[in-house]
Amino acid sequence: MDSQAQTLSSELAESSQRRLSNQQSKYKLTYSVGVSETMNNKYRPTMEDVHTYVENFVERLDWGYFAIFDGHAGKQAAKWCGQHLHSIVERRIIENESEDVRNILNESFIETDSEIVGEVKGSSGCTAAVAVIRWELPDQALNTTASQKNTPTNPGLEGHKRMLYTANVGDTRIILFRDGKAIRLTYDHKATDKNEVERIEQKGGLVMKSRVNGMLAVTRSLGDKFFKDLVIGNPYTTSIELDSTRDKFMIIACDGLWDVISDQKACELIQNITDANAAAQTLVKYALDHFTTDNVTVSKSLAVAAAAAAAAAAVAVVAAAAQPAAFSVFPVGCLLSFAPVAFHKHPSLSLSQKFSSYLVESSTGLMRHRIASLSH
Repeated sequence: MDSQAQTLSSELAESSQRRLSNQQSKYKLTYSVGVSETMNNKYRPTMEDVHTYVENFVERLDWGYFAIFDGHAGKQAAKWCGQHLHSIVERRIIENESEDVRNILNESFIETDSEIVGEVKGSSGCTAAVAVIRWELPDQALNTTASQKNTPTNPGLEGHKRMLYTANVGDTRIILFRDGKAIRLTYDHKATDKNEVERIEQKGGLVMKSRVNGMLAVTRSLGDKFFKDLVIGNPYTTSIELDSTRDKFMIIACDGLWDVISDQKACELIQNITDANAAAQTLVKYALDHFTTDNVTVSKSLAVAAAAAAAAAAVAVVAAAAQPAAFSVFPVGCLLSFAPVAFHKHPSLSLSQKFSSYLVESSTGLMRHRIASLSH
């Protein structure tokens, strides 16, 4: 390549980078994520926690996917979930975007459970906590006439809802800090729960020493093929409309954290920390200082922040920002912040509409850069 061609190529690359920087600065996320993790090698020889965070989920601006998976009997099931569950959820949303996301999460968990049992080697399993944040059009916007649909509009942010959908199996939790109070959006599926014990026994199983057939402490999980008649993958699901004036952050974490701290105390411990990573690290340190014996992963989301710690707990905090973590604090292992930004004037537009020039010029594509899994 001659010098003139090299100069032209360099100028085109610089121009492309400037356009990308301008686009990214114009369309900022309203959440941040912080993550912190620790294996806690004093008590655990391996790290079996996995977490995943996807910005602009389903190629929709300011949507987010946050998840923490706490493995047992090996890491294979947790790793598979970290690599594939978000893609299953995304595919199902694309197939029917008007369907209740709770149903989509339920179907996705069941599909994932079946895939792990049928395809993944070994007999490992994992708990799972998943959160999806997205903007939704107001109900009345869906009842437009055909002529209105063909008319260009600028609906703006007014009337749009910021929705948070969650799903979990096992004892990994998602906590929303609203009005100074911790709201648990998940359900602990443990062999100490009366309803779960009754279900296990009705299926012919036995609960001994607070364990299914004397072995497994959780009553719902993904994987665990040798317990599949008893330990199911159907999740507990919730939906809640977020309010930036009331909701400060969200925490997602595995039981390594919750074994040593209550939901409320965890939220109060980090409520004045504005940096999501620092918040996640604070929770991980607390778990270690209070002798948790498990891996720990915490994720906190504010405007998006995540932190991960591999000890025996995973935490995610969502406030109005988000990011990933092993000991994560984010909207599913992260802190989410929901301050409105400019691009929210068109919250339903796809990434291809907003970043078409970048998607054409980039060989890897925007979404690949936005998918983060910090697990080892």
